[in-house]
Amino acid sequence: MKRKSLDWTGFWRLEEIYGWLQDKTNARPNDLSIFTVGSSYEGREIKGLKINVGNIPGKPSIFYEATIHSGEWLAATSTTYIIDQLLNDPSMATLLARFEWYFLPVLNVDGYAYAWNVDRLWRKTRRPSVNNLLCTGADPNRNSNVHWNESNASTNPCARNYPGDFVFSEPEIFHFSEFMKTVPNLSIYFSFHTYAQLFMFPTGFTDIPISSYQLHYDIGLIANEAIYQKTGARYQLGPVTQFFGLVSGSTFDWVYENLHPKLTYCFELRPQQIEYMPEWGDDASPDQIIPTAEDM
Repeated sequence: MKRKSLDWTGFWRLEEIYGWLQDKTNARPNDLSIFTVGSSYEGREIKGLKINVGNIPGKPSIFYEATIHSGEWLAATSTTYIIDQLLNDPSMATLLARFEWYFLPVLNVDGYAYAWNVDRLWRKTRRPSVNNLLCTGADPNRNSNVHWNESNASTNPCARNYPGDFVFSEPEIFHFSEFMKTVPNLSIYFSFHTYAQLFMFPTGFTDIPISSYQLHYDIGLIANEAIYQKTGARYQLGPVTQFFGLVSGSTFDWVYENLHPKLTYCFELRPQQIEYMPEWGDDASPDQIIPTAEDM
């Protein structure tokens, strides 16, 4: 039975994303493959797509991680849109062939399913806390072993920014860290979030500038101008601490500190800041899917 066609006029459930990735792989089995990071607390597989034109070893790798916060659906759609553009735009053929590409549209798969079925703005994982069985989930972007539980994290298991019962308590984040160690020649790492239109680089756990601050800033300026020329969108550029203060335990910082890619960036995608009801910024309408993805 032929799977229904998907486009970017609406958001996709996890099963639809996985089906779409499989269809892409079936169409180009020599260049594309599905990878599995591991299984979630509720037993869902965490799947992504690898692209290596010609299956040639030794290429530098680029990794896209998205939807670690499960209500941030524009992160997932932006990731699938980038895949589609890379595979179908002839002007990108040289770029596509130069790198080995990894795309993980949804890292927090249990939370994503819960956001679809129960609570649209759900942010956390779905593992109950041993410290309070009435509270479910941890903030997966506070759970990594990089200055864990030092800043911007709550001791209340019911809080949105609870960092977990212990380092890597969330299976999704533990498996992710183990998988990332296997990615060869990691050169560039992107993390997609929503929202506020921010273009950030490390680190979040200290306000001391990183040694590659100027490199990250200069490349960010060039990329920012390219975004503006293409879509008219403006993103604020700077280290994480410039916008959020100190934040510890993120996957973004863990990758930077432990795997040392040349470039590490975190995007807070559209829309811009909403002051009167901040959480509504994650509940974007479908008409924002393509404009947001085209920024990237």
